Amino acid sequence: MPAGVQIGALGYSARARVDACGAVYADGLSLDWWVGADDRWHVPAQESTTRQLRPFPAPVVETTVRIPSGDAVQRVYAVSADGRAVTVVEIENRSPAPFTAALVVSVAHKAEIALDGTSLRLDGEVVLVLPRPPGAWAVGASTREIVMGGGARTDGFATTRGPIEVALLFPVSHRTTWRGALTDAPVDLRRPTRCRLGSARLGRAARSRLASRAPAPDRRAGRRGARRSAACPGNARGGRRARRLGIRRRSRRRLGAARLERSAAST
Repeated sequence: MPAGVQIGALGYSARARVDACGAVYADGLSLDWWVGADDRWHVPAQESTTRQLRPFPAPVVETTVRIPSGDAVQRVYAVSADGRAVTVVEIENRSPAPFTAALVVSVAHKAEIALDGTSLRLDGEVVLVLPRPPGAWAVGASTREIVMGGGARTDGFATTRGPIEVALLFPVSHRTTWRGALTDAPVDLRRPTRCRLGSARLGRAARSRLASRAPAPDRRAGRRGARRSAACPGNARGGRRARRLGIRRRSRRRLGAARLERSAAST
């Protein structure tokens, strides 16, 4: 597994690693992404416009590649759902035109690969959950020439065996986001409280709030405590406060006496 940013949900160990071009590496497989725009296919690992950033303190990685009139953005983060950690992969279309996103899954070991509705399975175990079945697909030792040459198949996915590369193609409309998840069990990607970037951010924020949470001080109790301290002769700070209060009281009494004298003189 190459060096990169570790991705994990709060309370769970790291689930995956993201390299500098957005390829995701998990147990037994890797997940790369290509973008088919109006002009050509864009491979982030080979594009000079590819850049990457960490937009939040939480382990969220955004990889952006330039396409005509906008950007294609891949976002990887982890959330907890149904008692397990889920690594979410999003591809956002920040351009005014639709494009095709190719999700390229590389399986490095011997395993039976099947697509059961929206779940990609290795030897019967779920490894990748999709929002919908792909519009086209291709398999082979390398699927790049097949996909970019227009040879991807549009019929039902045929079960195959690894090690092999599988490309799954999805249309992404302008200003929309495609979302999938690396997980070991089916998960509903459409539920608003699951598999969203806000869940990853709020999870880290909640932990910070809990760590710093303390009862709010009672201001009235603080004032009472200050008066008691002022009355304590053994407290140097309280003694100074008592002297100041005494001076103020004497000043008020003198001012009152002076007002009474002026009032009596005027009458």
